[in-house]
Amino acid sequence: MTWAETTDRFPPEMQALWCEAGSIWERAQDTHPFRNFVAADYREIYRALYRLRPHATTMLEWGSGLGVVTIMASYLGFRAYGVEIEPALVEWSRRLSQTYAPNARFEAGSFIPEHYARNPAHGKEGFRTVLDAPSAYRQLDMALADFELVYAYPWPNEGAVYLDVMRKCGGVNALYMSHDLQNGIQISRPGGPNSASSRVDLALCVPRVKRITRGFLS
Repeated sequence: MTWAETTDRFPPEMQALWCEAGSIWERAQDTHPFRNFVAADYREIYRALYRLRPHATTMLEWGSGLGVVTIMASYLGFRAYGVEIEPALVEWSRRLSQTYAPNARFEAGSFIPEHYARNPAHGKEGFRTVLDAPSAYRQLDMALADFELVYAYPWPNEGAVYLDVMRKCGGVNALYMSHDLQNGIQISRPGGPNSASSRVDLALCVPRVKRITRGFLS
């Protein structure tokens, strides 16, 4: 089944974006920049972003790859930014955004803030996320705490680190949306360094999301 055959009842522009991104991946999947590329379930993410519009205006995608999620967010009205460690993928993202969402912005670099202090309990073995590369926030002229919604597709066993980054460096009321094949879409308010720990219920606005909690996902 092709990408075109799996998309329906979505804006034609977004269907075209998904097909073009899929075509790029099929042609370039064996090249170096794509060695760590994993495509998300764009239809489910689009649905979640659509329902999150009343709850956030700024959105940041960690490890944006071809930029599809950032472009979708921009198309839906978010001020959307993508950060990607591979410069070649940033260039692909910028080309795609010119067609589908010219206001989306992409920068090359790490999504880990420079002042983040890693928890030693998370270990170092088997990590694929680059933790010591130059941060992209200077190019964005923004801090992680400036974003109301952060999206990521964590590598296996790295979800706790991503949440730790949000808790230590993210905004007090920022939403964190993660997605992977095992757990689907999960949304939380990790809280930032000075937040209270009250539970936030977003089930009414994102009914298909599997888990919605404050703090650690459960």
